[in-house]
Amino acid sequence: MTTCTTVQIYRSFGRLYSPHLQCNVTVYLIVTNVSKFSYVSLPEFLSTGGPTEATHSVFGLLQVDQCGRLWVVDSGTVDIFKTERKRICQPQLLVFNLKNKKLLLRYRIPDSVLEPDSILTTVVADILDVTGRCREAFAYIADVTGFGLIVVDAHREKSWRVVSNYFYPYPLYGHYEINNVEFDLMDGVLSLALSPPQNDKKDKTLYFHSLASVRESWVSTELLRNESNFQNSINRVADKFYVSQGTRAGQSAPSAMNSEGSALFFSVMTKNSLNCWNPKLPYNEKNIVEVDRDDVTFQFATGLKVRFHFFTLRSHIQ
Repeated sequence: MTTCTTVQIYRSFGRLYSPHLQCNVTVYLIVTNVSKFSYVSLPEFLSTGGPTEATHSVFGLLQVDQCGRLWVVDSGTVDIFKTERKRICQPQLLVFNLKNKKLLLRYRIPDSVLEPDSILTTVVADILDVTGRCREAFAYIADVTGFGLIVVDAHREKSWRVVSNYFYPYPLYGHYEINNVEFDLMDGVLSLALSPPQNDKKDKTLYFHSLASVRESWVSTELLRNESNFQNSINRVADKFYVSQGTRAGQSAPSAMNSEGSALFFSVMTKNSLNCWNPKLPYNEKNIVEVDRDDVTFQFATGLKVRFHFFTLRSHIQ
């Protein structure tokens, strides 16, 4: 069975969906627009080489940036739902030109920034020179089981690990009940969303939260891009990482910021709902607006994108 996990928007009508990989099932990239629908296996689309060059486990989210590039994180791990996971290749970040499908970057993430049980999921791309050659770019990658964030300087091809207590799961929120199905999942940081640029240096705010949590956190990307802040597994700017005092109604997986930075949209899994919050207001249930709720449409929403309209991807868990 194939389960889709994310949606991305490219140009006016193209939409890209990244399906979930389970036990060596082929990953598919589904491309749709108003006139046609097609899908192709991700290895076929990417055509990146032989067995050691292939993509193995595109578990989480893809990212399409403003420069027409597709950012893909391959965790290199299979059988992720089994007791004993298998890492069969080095985790890697790949960047492709969507116009010609050319591989622009393959960056193998070194063990020095990984934990033994790391699974890399969500990636967001931070482009600093979007009006230029798009060379100055960083990727922020969630390590959902290693409870950390990996920063990749794509231009200089180097990376470092960011640690924070806010990347961990909250023990009281590791139990879920969705449409009468109950399960436990102690996943850490999963959701990442970037604000628009906030100054001439193109600094943004990265909003994030763990799957097993009901609070939102945020930090300036200016701090994340400075490797010296996080050397030797020490967070020297921990006081500049923020967490909301208020909470939402339940656990949440994906989130997305609108282009104006006036609304952060997110799901509440246990309510099967789509919600939004204005970052200028305190984060609490009083200031969180429920946009819609549907036990079918929003059940286990795993992908969310805002571009003129809402695009969401959901999966049944039964």
